[in-house]
Amino acid sequence: NIKIADNSLFLANQENKIYSINIANGKQNWQFSSNETFLKSDFQNNIIIDKAKNNVFFFNTNGELYSIDYYTKKINWVLNLKNSYFKSDTDLFEGLPLVMHEDYIVASTGNTIQNINSLSGTVVWNKAIHTSVKPIISKNKIFITTKNNLLVCLDLITGKIIWSKNIVTELLSVDTKYDSWKTGAVKSLAIVNNQIYLFTKNGYLITFNYNGGEIT
Repeated sequence: NIKIADNSLFLANQENKIYSINIANGKQNWQFSSNETFLKSDFQNNIIIDKAKNNVFFFNTNGELYSIDYYTKKINWVLNLKNSYFKSDTDLFEGLPLVMHEDYIVASTGNTIQNINSLSGTVVWNKAIHTSVKPIISKNKIFITTKNNLLVCLDLITGKIIWSKNIVTELLSVDTKYDSWKTGAVKSLAIVNNQIYLFTKNGYLITFNYNGGEIT
């Protein structure tokens, strides 16, 4: 998880420390230490860059989201996303990589998905949905898969569910002998030529209609 912007390289280590490195000479521009977590989950800290506003967004394994101006080295805001779901500080934090579109950041944390204003750090909306893979944003729509095998399309601005399809039901409509063990769990999704592509653990590719979610 390495990002590059304006001749600087940004990366973070397992102790939740983020670094800015000069690409030309390898010297460190700056570093910032955020809070560590003692117990480690499968979630890895991740970074996204807003080059237009010179901001780096750092999502650490403790569930904290930092907005940092990488020129001035100033912290714009900090948001603790772990507290929005977990009852105890000893609970393991589970999350997915951040997704950004214009001035919105979509973060999936435990049993919630939320839209955050990248300028102010305020939560635009929060939904109790347990997403299973990194969301995709396209044309102000968010596409997600859930732990209970739903393919869901959300409005990015309002968080309203536009449509929802049960993946297993859709597969049974084209293959009456379908068993979930055959394809395995969904591992990632993508948007290609107005089609939603699901890639599964066992190497299957399943496509759905972009507008209504019907299997193709």
